[in-house]
Amino acid sequence: MSCSAYDNCSAPWGSTHEETWKAAKKSDFFSGIFIWTGFDYIGEPTPYNYPAVSSYFGIVDLCGFPKDAYYMYQSQWTKQPVLHLLPHWNWPARTPLEKGKEGQEIDVWTYSNCDEVELFLNKNLIRPPKYYFRYK
Repeated sequence: MSCSAYDNCSAPWGSTHEETWKAAKKSDFFSGIFIWTGFDYIGEPTPYNYPAVSSYFGIVDLCGFPKDAYYMYQSQWTKQPVLHLLPHWNWPARTPLEKGKEGQEIDVWTYSNCDEVELFLNKNLIRPPKYYFRYK
């Protein structure tokens, strides 16, 4: 298993950020949601086992940098324009024996509260992006 920017990972007793937000938005009696860990933290290494030492479900990483899920929530909670593309796509080979992601197709997601999002690749319009999260 590998956690990625695509919100594909949750604790066995929980759900993904997107699943939780969509459930909360459907219910008139919800006033919000509770995120067990806003920040990643050392301890309770979930979803990985030893030798991992951290929990990876926060919306902010161990250094205080916002993770991709942060922008999903921001796009829902603010009237300021938000547009966040994910994941990063500059995956070069890390070792001579490894291949990078050059030439491979990568799903590009957007988190936005804008009315419309256009995505261009090499001056060509790709419409719509593969995944566009705008759940208002």
